[in-house]
Amino acid sequence: MSSSPDKNSIFDPSKPKKKRHWSWSDPDRVDPHEALKHVMLKMRLHSLSNSGSTTPHSESEPDSDSFSPNPVSTAPDFTAMLSDELLLNVFNRIPDAKQLFSNSLVCKRWCVLCGKLIPSIKLLDWEFLESGRLSYRFPNLVDINIVPASIIKEDILDSEAIDKGVRILAEGCRNLRRIALMNVSEEGLNCLAEECELLQEMELHYCGDFALRGITKCQNLQILKLIGRLSGVYDSVVSDIGMTILAQGCRRLLKLELVDVRGVMMGLRQLGCVARCWRS
Repeated sequence: MSSSPDKNSIFDPSKPKKKRHWSWSDPDRVDPHEALKHVMLKMRLHSLSNSGSTTPHSESEPDSDSFSPNPVSTAPDFTAMLSDELLLNVFNRIPDAKQLFSNSLVCKRWCVLCGKLIPSIKLLDWEFLESGRLSYRFPNLVDINIVPASIIKEDILDSEAIDKGVRILAEGCRNLRRIALMNVSEEGLNCLAEECELLQEMELHYCGDFALRGITKCQNLQILKLIGRLSGVYDSVVSDIGMTILAQGCRRLLKLELVDVRGVMMGLRQLGCVARCWRS
């Protein structure tokens, strides 16, 4: 016995076809505007989750397995469809630099991308530099201060450890233009001069005369600040020998600042005479 077809299933050519809408499940049809909106939404949700208050866990609450999942962590990551270039363009438009650090906590990819937009940092953990994570996280640094990390429990790291860290830094961040460092030897400064050709400004703490020979290879160095003493931490001496080394090697030096540097007498006069000869 045959059954008659359902009227609702009969195709009616007079009815207009429904337009197909964009679907995230279709990989060939991704609306870039919607993807960009999702990026901004994800940033906003992450910011709210950081600023929101938390309630203490009590015995009457269910186990963590029974909690409803976090929509931010379980939702599909539609930002994966965006190129790194587009995401960098979005992050670069954020006016507050501190927001970049917050955004870097969202995921590993965002961490790497946000790190590329940070130009200056002050290092507090020497192991972060020595492990290579610093140059991986912030490859486009132009300004860094590693002095705070060089002092551990009121003791200064030895020159060998400093030189090792400086080499890792120089090989990973070749665009450095300014650096502040401490107790570095001639070997470390030589490496810095070879790898970071754009270096223009340097601040040196706890440095001796012969270590300054490494500075002479910094062809573009224009500003040098020597700090010879830090109360309760170190007391170093730079003599006329060091000034003579600078006078003979740093031919583009425009500014020399000496802070608590003792033992310099005739060397400054020689440095001044040579400087006048260079400018003439």
